[in-house]
Parts: sequence; structure tokens; C-alpha cells
Amino acid sequence: MGGDPSAGKTNRTGNGNTQGNSDESRRRNIGKWVAGVAATVVAAAVAAVLVPYFTSLGNKVSNSLNQPGQPGGPPVKVDLVTLEQGPNQSRVFPGKLTLSASQLESLNSLHAYSPATQNWFTSRGAVAADGVLIQLVVQGNRNNPVRIVNMQPVENCHAPLTGTLFYSPSAGADTATQMLINLDDPLAPSKYIASANGQITSGKNFFQHFTVSLKHNEQYTFLISAYTAKQYCSFTFNMSVLDGSRTLTETVSDNGKPFQATVIYGQNSVSPGAFSRYQEIYAGGVAPGSSGGKWARVNPATYQQ
Repeated sequence: MGGDPSAGKTNRTGNGNTQGNSDESRRRNIGKWVAGVAATVVAAAVAAVLVPYFTSLGNKVSNSLNQPGQPGGPPVKVDLVTLEQGPNQSRVFPGKLTLSASQLESLNSLHAYSPATQNWFTSRGAVAADGVLIQLVVQGNRNNPVRIVNMQPVENCHAPLTGTLFYSPSAGADTATQMLINLDDPLAPSKYIASANGQITSGKNFFQHFTVSLKHNEQYTFLISAYTAKQYCSFTFNMSVLDGSRTLTETVSDNGKPFQATVIYGQNSVSPGAFSRYQEIYAGGVAPGSSGGKWARVNPATYQQ
């Protein structure tokens, strides 16, 4: 009667599927868009939290690199220790030392102020007589200031040495500011003498008069006169250092060895035989019996000042 009735049904069915697919596609696209927006919002929120955190962390790391912690080691470094022994320094050897004529001539050929003369005595084990003058250079080793508050000898003492005496009494010298440490009274506070504008002053407590406070890498030079009038002493120093609220003790030695000093028997006597305890005596400098200031061998049994 006209056309195929099934054609219309097919068209309607096809149009319905196309519409359904289009709606499903739109829903998927909307879902993707919503998910994308949500992801963007979450990422922004996370970034808002993490970026400042890692920036702060990075700044802390950078600051820690630019501002390191305290230096290692003790709060005060010992930079230099030297013995200040002049040409008029008497010395004593523990045992007998007899020089031949050529050996004595060789010693006398050395300039009195030269390091070679000092080395001649120290290399053979000579000990400073009456006292030793020590130059000690120290340096602050903390970011905060540290303060040295005491210097006390730790000693081992016994009878004076009576081996060989090289006797050269002092002829007078310029006086510098010194810390004075009496080895015969090691617990007593260190005294001092000071020289300023030609005036000599003295006092009973070095660290009450002088404040030794050191910033990082700042140096201070001590001139320490450690002396004895009674005995022979080998000794080091306990240096007390105030570091913040803590007081620490550091050992000061003669470059790893103890310092040494011995009294001279008989030096205050004018009687013959006052020096008879010595096995050998060589007189030098302004001492009676020297050879024009050069060292000369004298008889201990009869020698007198």
C-alpha cells in the first residue's frame, strides 16, 4: 500500500541510540572536567602547604651551612710555647759534664744570644737555674668569648740538682709584665710584676688584676716566670678556662714535656766551698772566674762569688 513499514521503525531506533550516546559522552566529559578541576584545586592546596615548608627547610639548611657550630677542640688553643733563656741564664746538668779544651773553645765560639747556644744546652739536658721564663701564646677557640681564670702548677719536686753548674748570674735586664709562679708554694695565687711608662708595679693576684678574655681567634701572650728557692721541680700547668657556664682545665707543657727548674746551692754565700756540692762548675758572664765573660772551668771545692 505505499512504502516499507519497517523503514520508519529502523529510523526511529537509530535516532534513539545516537541521542543516548551523545548524552553519555557529555556526562563523561563533564566528569573529566570536574575531576580535572578537583585535581587542580588539590594540587594548588598541596603546593600552598609544601612550597613554604620546603622553602623554610631550605633556608634552615642554608643558614646552618653559613653559620657552622662551635669549633672543635679545647676552648683555648696553645699556639706557642718557648723558653726565654738569655745569655745570663745559669744552668745545671743533672750529671757530671767535663768539657775538653776543644769542646770548651767550641762552646765559647758561639754567640751568647744565638739559638745555637740555647740549643747546645737544651740538647744536652740542661735545666734552668732558679727559675724559667716561659712565653705562652694562646688563642680563643669558641664562637663566644672564653676567659682564662687561673694558671696553677702541677709539679714533681725533690732535692736540687748537683751535677754540673754553668754559673752566669744576671747582670740586669729590662723588666716586662710577667706572671710570677712560686714553685715552692704551688697553691698560692700567681703574683705579677708590670712595667708601664718606666714604672714597675707588682701585685698578689695576676688574674684579679688582668682580665684574659678571648674572642674567636683572638690571641694573648703570657710571660710566665716560674721559680724556686729550695728545690728541683719538673712541672706543667693546669690552665682553668671559663667557657659559658662551664670551667674546663687544659694542660700546658713544654711542647709535650714538663718544664724544669732547680735552685743553685750556695749562690747566696760568699764562703769558700759554698758550691762544693757540684761535681763540675763553669763560670761565665759576670761571674768571678770567667775568662773575660767566656766560660771557664773552676774548682767547686774553692769557688766563691
